[in-house]
Amino acid sequence: AQHIVPGQRSGVIASDPATLEKTLNPDEKKLVQEGLAWLGFYKGWFDGAFKEGTRTALSSWQRQNGVTATGELDADQAVTLAGTALAMRDKTGWQPLSDSRSGITISYPSKVLTKRSDSEAGGVTLDDPDGGASLMTMRFTDVTDGQINSFYDALSGSGESEITYEFRRNNLFIVTGNRKGGKFYS
Repeated sequence: AQHIVPGQRSGVIASDPATLEKTLNPDEKKLVQEGLAWLGFYKGWFDGAFKEGTRTALSSWQRQNGVTATGELDADQAVTLAGTALAMRDKTGWQPLSDSRSGITISYPSKVLTKRSDSEAGGVTLDDPDGGASLMTMRFTDVTDGQINSFYDALSGSGESEITYEFRRNNLFIVTGNRKGGKFYS
């Protein structure tokens, strides 16, 4: 059996989609998901697991590109999607943001979100110069589940926002969407 080290190319290019996907290491699979996300087809975690969300995104992308929508990846598609992810990382200045105030690390487009300030919510706010996009981290201490639920509901259910993606797990949540002519990620 071949041992694949994370971050190392598998070195095997298979023509059969099922075989190809087995030869991709987790980092390569994450790049495929990231490429789908950059192109607007995938709204999930870049976890390298090709589950229903990834399969649906692949099918939609394949359909848009005039190929049979199988939801399975061939070698050319893997290279195209991973290449898209790497090119967009470079174009947008994708880099990690380690926020000591909130205690999180998240990647963000540093060439787009160039204005940085401390947020009143114990984190950091990053904005683009035109105010069309922002990212805000927050940290709350000594709060109850009810308070977290209320805050999540306020962000995701306010009439001011059009929510395009929501994720919730225990005391972590992500809400993205459009608000007042701009995009937000909280």
